[in-house]
Amino acid sequence: MQTKKIYNVYLQKKIITEEMLELALYSINKRAKNWRDKKNEYYRKNKEAKRWNRFYEFDKYGNIEKCKQKEQEYYAQKDFLLKTLLKPVCVHCLEQEKTSYRRIYDYEDEYYKYHNKGYYENSYWDEDEYKEVHFVDVPENTTENQYFLFYETSNYSFHIPLTEEQVKKEYSILPIIKINELETTGKDITELASTQFCKKLIDLVKSNDFTYIKDNINLKIAI
Repeated sequence: MQTKKIYNVYLQKKIITEEMLELALYSINKRAKNWRDKKNEYYRKNKEAKRWNRFYEFDKYGNIEKCKQKEQEYYAQKDFLLKTLLKPVCVHCLEQEKTSYRRIYDYEDEYYKYHNKGYYENSYWDEDEYKEVHFVDVPENTTENQYFLFYETSNYSFHIPLTEEQVKKEYSILPIIKINELETTGKDITELASTQFCKKLIDLVKSNDFTYIKDNINLKIAI
């Protein structure tokens, strides 16, 4: 997305409008999710390869870690802008179902309870026991509450993940609102504000020498 020329003028005058903040936050947030999706895809491919070849070197080129670092970098930028320029509206609570897998080996009593029942099964050679060991991966579903600090602008909304302890100790005065879902999709980078624009805006905020303007009336006065 091409940055409007007027935004560069505002940055030169040390002015940040709500629209500029929205564009930066949206771009940074979606880029973080793009890197998260790349990380998960690398992890899935490596896990699948390792599952079929125990000698496979997991993430040989460090792609998962590289994606994770970029993801965290963008999320840190988003959190910085939100906490510096906006105030949270409330805490959102999302009940999430999680699936984990418990590996049961053929020398355990439970093994034959799940053997040949449609679960993933495989085996490996145990050098110490000098025999083949079979196993089955059994899915286990649990639910847990996830908490998010909720911020809102005129056109967008954003979240920052929280622990339950943070909710109780740091944000106890905020209302807790239950939600049913949370959008977590990425976006084509051609539809996002440029990283150069976002960096300039972040650097200006870090300088602590700027004016944040929410409406056009005050913008005209400032210019």
